[in-house]
Amino acid sequence: MFAEFGADGSLLFLTTNDRLWVWDTRTNDACGPVVMYSSGGALSRHGRWLAGSKDDSIFSKERTDGVWVWDAAKLAAACGVPPARN
Repeated sequence: MFAEFGADGSLLFLTTNDRLWVWDTRTNDACGPVVMYSSGGALSRHGRWLAGSKDDSIFSKERTDGVWVWDAAKLAAACGVPPARN
């Protein structure tokens, strides 16, 4: 299992049941994108980048396994999480 808070503590990125979740600690809302993981990941020091090992389903016709890097803010925005207040 992987779990890390963003730089300001308002977002928690975690994996459970091989799925990445974004949890907004301000509203207690969570979002689980459809991307599958093999339960590994790391958030950059300032919380800007999220790296994770992607593991497609064995039923996938398009294999995209490997290490992927996402912009953490865009990943949160895709879940409808408002940006952190500065």
